[in-house]
Amino acid sequence: MSRGTPERDHPERDPTPSGSKSEAAQGALGLTGFWTGVLDSEQARFEATPFHAFLCEEGGLLSGEMIEPNLFSPERVLELFASVEGWRDGGEIAFVKTYEDAIGAGFATRFEGALIRERSTIIGVWRRLGGPEESGPFIMNRAADALVTIASSRRR
Repeated sequence: MSRGTPERDHPERDPTPSGSKSEAAQGALGLTGFWTGVLDSEQARFEATPFHAFLCEEGGLLSGEMIEPNLFSPERVLELFASVEGWRDGGEIAFVKTYEDAIGAGFATRFEGALIRERSTIIGVWRRLGGPEESGPFIMNRAADALVTIASSRRR
C-alpha cells in the first residue's frame, strides 16, 4: 500500500493524498455511506470484532465515525465510538481510527486497504499505533440499502 512518502506512511499527520484525483474522477458516490465490517487480530489478543462505520468522502479525503462492541476495555460500556480520518486515491485507502471517549482516548489504529467489488468492499490490514504491536486483517462492506438511498438522493 505505502509508496514510502511521509503522507502515506502517517495519514494521522497529513491525510492529503499526493496527486489526488477530483471527486468526479474517483466515482460519483465515492466511499460516502454506511459500512459494516470485521477486524481480526494476528496476535489473537481478542476475538474477531464486528463494527459499523459511516464514511464521508470529499475530494479524496475521508472522515467519519465507527462503532464497535467493547471487547477490550474494563469499563462497563457496551460500545466504543471512534472518529475516522484519512484518504482515498483511486483504489487505495488509508485512515486512522481514534477512540473518542475517555475509555479509549488516545488509542489509535491505522487501516490500509484496497477497494474491490465495484466499490462495495474494502479489504486490508490494520495496526495499532503506539503501545504493544498488534495488527491483523479487516474487511468492510457497503450497506446496500444506504447505497440506494445515497444514489437516489443525488438524482433529486
